[in-house]
Amino acid sequence: MHKNDAVQIALYRNFTERNSIHQGMCCKIMLYFVAILIISPYLSFQETAAPVIQEFPTVDFEMHTGDEFTAISIFNSYPPNAFDAIITRGAIAAILRQFTSVPVVEVDVSLLDILRAINQPGFSDQRVAVVGYSSIINSVKKVFEVLQLKNTEIYEVRYAEVKERVAELADRGFSLIIGDVPSVNAAMANGLRGLLILSSEDCIRQSVIAAIYYSELMEKGQEITQIF
Repeated sequence: MHKNDAVQIALYRNFTERNSIHQGMCCKIMLYFVAILIISPYLSFQETAAPVIQEFPTVDFEMHTGDEFTAISIFNSYPPNAFDAIITRGAIAAILRQFTSVPVVEVDVSLLDILRAINQPGFSDQRVAVVGYSSIINSVKKVFEVLQLKNTEIYEVRYAEVKERVAELADRGFSLIIGDVPSVNAAMANGLRGLLILSSEDCIRQSVIAAIYYSELMEKGQEITQIF
C-alpha cells in the first residue's frame, strides 16, 4: 500500500468514528437557548458552514465574512450580550479573544483538509513553506512528517510576524506559501503563490458543538451563582 493511501484510510476511519456519534451528541446539548456569531475568514467558509448550521435548528446563528481588521466592528454592530459564543479561525480568533470575554471557538483544519490542499500536480517540485498559527501548524507537521516531504519548511507565527516572515521566505527563493488568509495575502503581495487551507464541514461542526457546550457551561455557572 502506498504511504499516501495509508494516511487517507486512517483519516477516513477517524472521521467516520467521530461522525457516527454526532447524532447522539446533538440531542444531548440543546438544553438552553444559544446564540452564536460566526465570522467567516474567507468567502467559501460560509458555503461550507451553511449545511452544518441546518443541523442545529434551535441555535440562533448570525454569520458574516470578515478579517482581522473588521472582526471587532462586526461584533460591535450587535447589542452587548447578544451572543453566547463566537466561531471563527486564525488571526480573527486571536484578536477577538483579546477584545471580548465571550468564548471564542477556533475552527481547526483536519489532516484530511491539509491533504486536500497539497494534493496538486508539481507540489513536491516547489520550495514550499507553511506559515500560520498553532491550530494549523500542529496538523501540518503531522502530515508532512508522515509523507516525508522535501523542500518544505514550517513556521508557527503570530499575526504581527506574518508579513515579515513571508517576505524573508520570498528573498530565500520559496515559491509557494501555505497557511491561513493573512499568510496567503502576504504571499501574493510578495509575488508568490498562496495556498489557503480550507476547513471542512466536520471541523466546523465540531466547533459548533464546542460552542454550544461552552454556552451551556456558562449558563449553568450563572445559575449556581444566583443560587448562592
